[in-house]
Amino acid sequence: MLHTLVLRPTIMYGELDPWYVVSALRAARRRAGILLPVGDGRARMQVCYAGNVAWAHLCALVCLRPPFH
Repeated sequence: MLHTLVLRPTIMYGELDPWYVVSALRAARRRAGILLPVGDGRARMQVCYAGNVAWAHLCALVCLRPPFH
């Protein structure tokens, strides 16, 4: 029997990421605390915390591992 799981994390951020969160905070600071949307507003995007993505992979590993007898 084949068991498969697909995890496709989107854009990730984390404690050591010097770009995503930091650049968003800088952009908001330049606009008096307002963060402008990117694009025309039609795109749907969700961001993932890197620790949660790692945890999801570990949970998938446990679920897909054959049972021990």
